[in-house]
Amino acid sequence: MKVQPSRPDATPSASAAAKTRPQATIDGAEDRDGPKSQPLVMIRCAICETAACASLNSAQNRALLGGGMIRRHCSRCRRKTLWKNLPRL
Repeated sequence: MKVQPSRPDATPSASAAAKTRPQATIDGAEDRDGPKSQPLVMIRCAICETAACASLNSAQNRALLGGGMIRRHCSRCRRKTLWKNLPRL
């Protein structure tokens, strides 16, 4: 008895599924209903004054907006330091 290879099922192809998926926008955020990327904030190390662009969570963002500081690793100081919001010009 000769056995024939199984035929792929009749589900839509991967290319058809890709056409129906919403495409990501340029800034990395997905469609309106999907997860959004967090905004980037300019911060400065309180010790060495190194500036960095960072994506912060809501608690860190609230702390900086209230005039406080956050603790992050500084590659120049090689340890965790306090960082403050870099004021806009």
